[in-house]
Amino acid sequence: MDRDEDSGGSLFGLFLRSLRRRVVAYVRYILLETELFLGAALLAIGTFGFESDKYCDGNTADYLSCTRPSTFYYYDWLDVTLIVLGIFFVLVWVLRNRESRR
Repeated sequence: MDRDEDSGGSLFGLFLRSLRRRVVAYVRYILLETELFLGAALLAIGTFGFESDKYCDGNTADYLSCTRPSTFYYYDWLDVTLIVLGIFFVLVWVLRNRESRR
């Protein structure tokens, strides 16, 4: 074996240990603040999950024969549910932090 591998003092080994410590600290923090991260993820997924559709000005033939076609955006029921759950989890996190500071 190489002398650096025996002592564990190689530059790559030090980098890996430092990286592992950071990842463990990040995972520990994410698990500690689960409500915030879950709420933010659900809120982002729901917010960017909008659907688009085409609206014609009364002509039911097809979209290409419309005189003034327009596009509208809407949220599906699942997206609205994700947004509400995300806001709920973020509010739980805020209230829990406010209570723990007292």
